[in-house]
Amino acid sequence: MSKIYEKIKTSFKYDMIKQMKRITLILALVCASASGAQTLEENVKTALAGTEERRARVMKLQMNRTFPPESVYFWHYENFALGCYYNNKRCAEADQGMIKLRNKAAEGIPKDFHWNVFILRRIYSLYSAHSENPRMGPAAKRPS
Repeated sequence: MSKIYEKIKTSFKYDMIKQMKRITLILALVCASASGAQTLEENVKTALAGTEERRARVMKLQMNRTFPPESVYFWHYENFALGCYYNNKRCAEADQGMIKLRNKAAEGIPKDFHWNVFILRRIYSLYSAHSENPRMGPAAKRPS
């Protein structure tokens, strides 16, 4: 008798779980259609469409309120330079920051400098005299 009872109990649990899954799926579909949810493809298109605007906003922020604050690693100088060169404003200040960065590196390169090399290469390739948008001054590019 107990085996039959266990079978019925197990079957009942299985049916309940199955019903809960169905109800959850139906509720999710109703909520998604009610909120006007987009397809994945539409979400991707929307995100990509805003890329240029987000980049411009971030670069303006890096120029006006650079993160991290000055004297914290090398990121400050790199982020400031990227913001200034991108916006083509305060480029002389960005050049001075690049010179400070070069001088700090000459004092001693930290162990984690390899993270900075990629960004520095990007800055030079985007904004040095040989790029499509030459905004970096010769003093910032020239090694000491």
